[in-house]
Amino acid sequence: MSPFSRVVLFSALGVLAFDVTAATASRMLDVPYGSLALGSYLIYAAAGHFAARATGSISRGALAGFAAGLAESTLGWLLSAAIGPGRPTGAAAEPLPIAVAVVVVPVGAAFVGFLGAAISRFFSGGRSRPA
Repeated sequence: MSPFSRVVLFSALGVLAFDVTAATASRMLDVPYGSLALGSYLIYAAAGHFAARATGSISRGALAGFAAGLAESTLGWLLSAAIGPGRPTGAAAEPLPIAVAVVVVPVGAAFVGFLGAAISRFFSGGRSRPA
C-alpha cells in the first residue's frame, strides 16, 4: 500500500471513529453535536498535511481531505444518525438536502485538506518527502 493510500485510509477511519465518539458524547453529555465539528476539520487538515508530506503534492493533500470528507458525509453520517444526534429532522431529512451534504462536505474537506497541505509545505520550506 502506498504512503498516500495509507493516509487516505487512516484519515477515513479517523473521521469515522471521531463521528462515533462525537455522537456518543453528544448524546451522553447533552452537548450540541454540531459544536464538535472542529474535530472533523482538524482531521481534514491533518489528512492534507500527511498526504503532502508523503507525496510532495499539495493537490494530493486536497484529495486526502476530500476522501475523509466523503467518508464522513456518507458512512460517518449513517453511524452518527444510528447513534442519534446526527439524525436529520424535518426538511433536512429529505433526499435533496442529504445529497447536497454528500457533495458539499467533501468539497469543503478538500479545501481544508489543501490548507493543511499548504501550511505543511510552508513550514517545511517547500521540502517534502515524496514516496
